[in-house]
Amino acid sequence: MATGLKRMALAGGSFLAALALLTSALVTDRGEVAVRMDGSENTFDLVVAGEWGNPGWLPQASDWGEGDARPYRVALPSGAVLAPGGTVNLRVAAKNASPRIAGALTLEIRDPDPLGVARNPKTGNHLELFNQLEFTVKQESEVIYDHVSATGLGKRSVAESLAPQDFIIFDVQIGLPQNLGNEWQGATTGVEFHFEGEGL
Repeated sequence: MATGLKRMALAGGSFLAALALLTSALVTDRGEVAVRMDGSENTFDLVVAGEWGNPGWLPQASDWGEGDARPYRVALPSGAVLAPGGTVNLRVAAKNASPRIAGALTLEIRDPDPLGVARNPKTGNHLELFNQLEFTVKQESEVIYDHVSATGLGKRSVAESLAPQDFIIFDVQIGLPQNLGNEWQGATTGVEFHFEGEGL
């Protein structure tokens, strides 16, 4: 349902050698210095979580999951449908799981498996529902998308500097227009909340 993008932040280091001029006598000496550069604390990592139909939900430690290889999925309740004029509500969350690096965060809502203009060969009905959806997304009092149709969605900045171990929660409402025609009966879609982060 949601996907987080893990990104490695660049770590750098330098070694400074100081030379002293010995005026009283010429001294030659040699030593070996081993320098170990540990970047394990310099990673930028996002984890994600989500929940349907529970407006007071807060993510627990066991809820967080990586979403970089495959999207983290939130299952709809069994038999759930979305009718014309209806809405479904969920919460999604993204966490900066980095040990010490803050990061900027963007959100993009997209169709993970677009079917385009494909139709059911028996009924002639559309198979793809995503482009008919409308989205409202809020993060506390800030409105990120306000009844935006799926065709008008774009990537949005949702955090300029999310501190290590902090998370943000988004309240999402997904709806269908009241006047949606019968030619979309039986159509389905997935919805992917794609978070992308950049270590600062």
